[in-house]
Amino acid sequence: MKPVCFVISPIGEAGSKIRENADDLLEFIIRPALEIFDFNVVRGDHRSETNQIDVDVIQMVQDADLCICDITGHNPNVMYELGRRDETMKDVIVMKKAGEPLPVDLGSRRCIEYDLSTPRTAKDAQQQIRNFVEPMIARGFDSSGRATSLRDMHASIDRLERKIDALSKELKRTAPAASAIPAVAAASAADFGGLTPMQAFKVAMKKRDLALAERAMSALRQTMDHFRFLDQIVERVAVLGSDTAGNNLIACYQEFMDSERPVAEKLDYMGCLISYAGKKDREQEILEQTEAVAEQLLAQNDLTDAQRAYVYNQTNRVYWGVYLNTGDETWRQKSLNALQLAIEFNPTDPSYHFNLALTQEQHDSDAALDAIEKCLALQPEGRADEDHLSKAYRMFRAANDPRAFDVLEWLRQINPALADYLENYNQ
Repeated sequence: MKPVCFVISPIGEAGSKIRENADDLLEFIIRPALEIFDFNVVRGDHRSETNQIDVDVIQMVQDADLCICDITGHNPNVMYELGRRDETMKDVIVMKKAGEPLPVDLGSRRCIEYDLSTPRTAKDAQQQIRNFVEPMIARGFDSSGRATSLRDMHASIDRLERKIDALSKELKRTAPAASAIPAVAAASAADFGGLTPMQAFKVAMKKRDLALAERAMSALRQTMDHFRFLDQIVERVAVLGSDTAGNNLIACYQEFMDSERPVAEKLDYMGCLISYAGKKDREQEILEQTEAVAEQLLAQNDLTDAQRAYVYNQTNRVYWGVYLNTGDETWRQKSLNALQLAIEFNPTDPSYHFNLALTQEQHDSDAALDAIEKCLALQPEGRADEDHLSKAYRMFRAANDPRAFDVLEWLRQINPALADYLENYNQ
């Protein structure tokens, strides 16, 4: 099947300068650049209103093998869709018109500048795209399972909101009288436009505003217990992709595990750190620490089977990330062994079978199909995971397995737009 590249771009009204630039970028740079790789290039023509986002566009943003995002003009729809793509941790190339500034939040991001004024400059941009895509082709696209599923994402958000709400209530109960509030707190409130640091943090997490989250985190550090700060604030900011928060989690990894915090918090810490490392390709940096932490956790007699399975799956995520970054088969085998232990302790979690299918997909097609079939059989009634169904459809279709059509109809009942996209564009 052809890989799919979805182009995120400002479109504008027919005949407008924005539409002309978007069409020229697509036809004179992006399509020619990807032609040699045999991509199916798709563009979602947005509604012109800046407050409208099509559901089917978002599904394409999340599901395509590659996205190319033109941030020229800082269009709100484009920025939103780039954020949604980043959530998946899949491959994305950011572009902008030559001479345009990068937004502050994207200041450290690699970005291809393009100039459509001459054939030579257009060809330069084509070559830059190819330079990005060639290593992606070599290693395979990040549909490989580095990202969490939609269900896992929703669960993380739910845990985050419960933690923030509980923390807010506790702060209200223990808040000092107005006359006793230290000057630093007043200054922090002024810094956030009248909001308290905790209120600013809640806003930042709901909007996925990394810059605001980091500022709020810095202010909250001064008012919270160290371990509660790590558990309730730093973990969440790290998952957004903050290197400041991620480095903090790495530095305090063993300290947190040696503390008297509940085991559930330790598991949550481990999962958030590994999610951050996966987003930033830093699994090798935390490999030895994670192995030591896993051994330490698994030695606890009061761990439930489900918790043991969770630990094994988290170590799998680290091994799998190291494998993706190095290509060393040793790490894939370690990933495979960890997953088999996770399934041994918790055979009814469909996500573990899903991960096993990803690990085997390019190496043992029969084992991969068997794993994805078990994943489908364990889907919760009425709450099947779209990512699991999408991958199952692709795998069955690649194997010319007639079960592909049944899975597609199953997916269509849940998300018709995504089913149509897979059927019509993901050839």
